Amino acid sequence: MDVFLKGVTKGQLLVAVCKDGNNQMLPLAWAMVEIENKTTWSWFIRIVKEDLQLENGTDLTVITDMQKGLEIDVTEYLPNVEHKMCARHVLTNWSKDAICRGIEKKKYFWRCARSTFEAELRDNISYMKMLGGEGILNKLMYFNPER
Repeated sequence: MDVFLKGVTKGQLLVAVCKDGNNQMLPLAWAMVEIENKTTWSWFIRIVKEDLQLENGTDLTVITDMQKGLEIDVTEYLPNVEHKMCARHVLTNWSKDAICRGIEKKKYFWRCARSTFEAELRDNISYMKMLGGEGILNKLMYFNPER
C-alpha cells in the first residue's frame, strides 16, 4: 500500500499490511520515500523480506494494486509467493469502460470476487454475461480471475 504525504513532509509512505489470527489488519512494515518507483519498491520488498525472513515467499500471499513494476519486484524477490490483485483496483480499472458501469454490474462484480467455489463463480459469471454479453465478460477476464 502507498499513501501520498502532502503536509510539511512531502513524499510517499510505503506500507506492508498483514492480517492477524483474529482477521484484523495491522501495519507490518513502513517506509517514507521521496517518490514511488521501481527502485523504492525493490528496496522496500528486499528489506521486508530480509527482516521477516520470508526466504522465497512460500506460504505467503501478496495483494497489490495492479502496479506492473510492483508485481515484477514481488515475483523477483519472492518467487514462490501467491500474488493476487486488489479487487477494488480491478473494479476501478474495469469500470473505466462505459459498458462496464452501473450498479447491477458492480453488484455482480463483487459477487464474482466473493465467490468461494468454482460453481458459484460460474453462476455469477453467467449473470454478469446477461447484463452485458461477452464484451463485458472479456473486459473482466482481462484482469486474470486467477489473481
